[in-house]
Amino acid sequence: DLGPSWTRVTDGSGRIVFEGTPAAGTVKTFPKGITIRTGNAAAVKVSVDGAPGQPLGQSGQVVTRTF
Repeated sequence: DLGPSWTRVTDGSGRIVFEGTPAAGTVKTFPKGITIRTGNAAAVKVSVDGAPGQPLGQSGQVVTRTF
């Protein structure tokens, strides 16, 4: 179990569009140009343009990525 991960999603102007600890299995959709910052990168998978979801990084790793 990778456990929950706090996550913040901001849009291109820096406005927070999501912040919190989503439950396991939660699926959210965002427009292009967002930035995701998370405290446990292995617990957060991202799918871009319908591609299979990929973890943002390693277990326990704090990462910030822009899509």
